[in-house]
Amino acid sequence: MRAYQAINRRQVVETVDTCKMMIMTAQASAKANHMQLNRLDHVNVKTAKLEQMIKWYEDVLGMTSGDRPPFPFPGAWMYAGEHPVVHLVGVDSEPAGHDPKLEHFALSATGYASFLENLGNRNIDYKVVKVPGIDVTQVNVFDVDGNHIHIDFQSRET
Repeated sequence: MRAYQAINRRQVVETVDTCKMMIMTAQASAKANHMQLNRLDHVNVKTAKLEQMIKWYEDVLGMTSGDRPPFPFPGAWMYAGEHPVVHLVGVDSEPAGHDPKLEHFALSATGYASFLENLGNRNIDYKVVKVPGIDVTQVNVFDVDGNHIHIDFQSRET
């Protein structure tokens, strides 16, 4: 009888362990089949002032114009480090933009003091906003076409 009970307990434990493994495998499979967003990759900005915009993003934000696929229209990809975060698209006429649906885009950065100095040297208006409840200070600027951009710094740097 004891031998039967020992075998029976062992079978129950093995069955429970097998069920746990099946559940974990199913959960992992379900996660693998669901899309997971990571971060915003880039913004695409239409402009009739392509060369001025390239210069502004280089001079004011320190971005570089870099590699871009051979699209059949003018444009530039502006890089922050190795990532092209602003895609500029050249158009013939100024895009209409009376109440834009995209109010702004933001970039995180370091070098708060030197950024403010650069803005001052270029006579570029800006507004500093400390975000309540989190460790972020925003420097709000507008590019050549009037697009609102805020550059986010950790407040301890400011």
